[in-house]
Amino acid sequence: MIYTDAQPLYAPELQKKFLGQLEAYFASKNLPESIAAIILDEKFISDNPSYYTYYPYLFSEAFNGPSTSDLETLNLAGFLYYKAVMLIDEMVDKKDTGANFMGFLVSDICKEEAIKLLASLFPNNHNFWTLWNGRKFQYAKAYEMDKNAALIQSYEDFEKLADYKCAFGKVAIDALFSLAQDADQRTFGSLLEAHKFYYAAFQITDDITDFQEDLENGQFNIAFFELEKRLGTEALQNQAPGTLKKSLYLEGIIEDLYDKALEYLQKAKQCSEGFGLKDWEFEIQKLHNAIVRNQLNVAGFITVFEVKNSLAMSPVSEHMSLEEQRGKGLEFISEARKEQSGLWLDYFNDAGNSDLWTTGFVMSQSFWTSEARSRFEELNLPQKLKAARNADGLWGYNTRWISDADSSTFVLKALYNQGIDISPYLTAWLDYQKSDGGFSTYLNDDMVRISLNSDRIQEVQGWTQSHFCVSAAAYDLLSLVDYQGTALVQLRTYLIAALQEPETLHSYWWTSTIYAFNQLLKAAVRRDDYEMISWLLPQVWQLMDGGIVEKLIEKQNYWYQGQLLELLCLHEDFAKYQAAKKALVTALTSGQFIDGSWPASAAMRIPHPAVLRADHPEIKWILADRGTNCVLQDFHRVFTTVSCVAGLTAYGKMKN
Repeated sequence: MIYTDAQPLYAPELQKKFLGQLEAYFASKNLPESIAAIILDEKFISDNPSYYTYYPYLFSEAFNGPSTSDLETLNLAGFLYYKAVMLIDEMVDKKDTGANFMGFLVSDICKEEAIKLLASLFPNNHNFWTLWNGRKFQYAKAYEMDKNAALIQSYEDFEKLADYKCAFGKVAIDALFSLAQDADQRTFGSLLEAHKFYYAAFQITDDITDFQEDLENGQFNIAFFELEKRLGTEALQNQAPGTLKKSLYLEGIIEDLYDKALEYLQKAKQCSEGFGLKDWEFEIQKLHNAIVRNQLNVAGFITVFEVKNSLAMSPVSEHMSLEEQRGKGLEFISEARKEQSGLWLDYFNDAGNSDLWTTGFVMSQSFWTSEARSRFEELNLPQKLKAARNADGLWGYNTRWISDADSSTFVLKALYNQGIDISPYLTAWLDYQKSDGGFSTYLNDDMVRISLNSDRIQEVQGWTQSHFCVSAAAYDLLSLVDYQGTALVQLRTYLIAALQEPETLHSYWWTSTIYAFNQLLKAAVRRDDYEMISWLLPQVWQLMDGGIVEKLIEKQNYWYQGQLLELLCLHEDFAKYQAAKKALVTALTSGQFIDGSWPASAAMRIPHPAVLRADHPEIKWILADRGTNCVLQDFHRVFTTVSCVAGLTAYGKMKN
């Protein structure tokens, strides 16, 4: 589960302050420009975890005594010693110890300046230096263990390796303990344990990332350790690193290691409780969320691979009737649930696969019969959806992601269609309504930043502003439950105002407004909202006059073909488009596969969180399933097939 509870207390301000202090400190040292440039290198700072620019502050609240001046001195010393160690590590890893004289020189300067700063805090005979010497020996022992895998036979040994590797990080805790006016041994011990468990988790993630590099450098790697235990030494001999890495995924070792890392973080969190260390708790949460994202991506990648290899590629028989083809589509959808969870699953992006949004979308469709809905009950699907709520009472893109309005909208529609009272959930859902009356996808900027877990992404207002497509689906939900209240009035005002500005009207998460128009017209017809309809119809006419049917057929985008066909069957004004409807039906019936599915469609898009207008002409969209400013395909074909079945169902009803 992605956590958003912890919030940084000082971190953002501290990093800005530190950069100024670092520059000011070395401005008085008269170092050669080439050396000063390496020490002050902004790329080094941006490429490393930001907490190394304020490390002592992570733990300072647990100790009484350190003044602001002492903390600033300790912070500067800590960063310089970290840089010294990283420079040496880089040279050792690259086996470049003889060639990089400048690296050694700069490392030595950083180490010397760090010791000078520490000496200003602790006299020669202070007990701090005894702790300091112990950390030096631990770091040396870590190097020995790293190069001799025989020294590591258990996870206790691995924890020791991870702990010793970050020995100089513990100097911050040592120094704070030594400066404290009323030194508490219990606090000191608890934080050292928390530090060890955190870096055990960190080391697991690092070993997974650096698997091939560690093998080439002859370093211990916990993933290889597990692979060797699982398959035996002989089976791994003469295997290329790429083959070994593939085995990590096929054997489930990566997933097991990430679970182990999360266990370590839970221990780190427990050891840190009660000390008020907001920024340290935030760092634990950040690493936890990074691991969860990695797990979602690993599981998602494997699922995409398996699903794509299982789907049919042969066309359906030409002799089937429209109703038979619709039935085949329903059969495909019904059987497309994931065996383990029982939920439907589709799409793949940086948050993994979607199960909750997808299941909500499938079950919210009006084409399901009462027998089908009874089957949903037998499969316990409504209860599974209710049990998958986040702590705020709503639902996310999947069971481990933060809540969003759109996923919640479709789950609520699904539950309502199953006869479940959804009124207890509406209060939290209505919190996503913005001051302009529209609905945002995500609740606030902080939740988005924390879930994305990237120091490089800070501007995220694009994802927390009102979205026309999300608001259209929200309007459909409110009309479905016959909601009466100011929220509905404000939402209508937002939607009508958007329809009155066709030059700026766009769907944020979809490449066309067809989907949003479909959601909107369903709701408007259900409510007899003639004003909404009067503003919506001209938008559809404009699409039709622009040759949208021909474009969709040419591109073989079956998602939008189904959406448009359903849309054109919703209102009597569209009777004049009979030829267009027949063309869409012909395209749909000729495009179906023998398993009942339709080809995946490139329709959903993921704008960068800073993007406010997803239709901006300067955005270069790419077809991909990772990153942002990309267009995604529904790899499992569930969304496209649902859309096609909905379109054919609406057309069949209209003809009858």
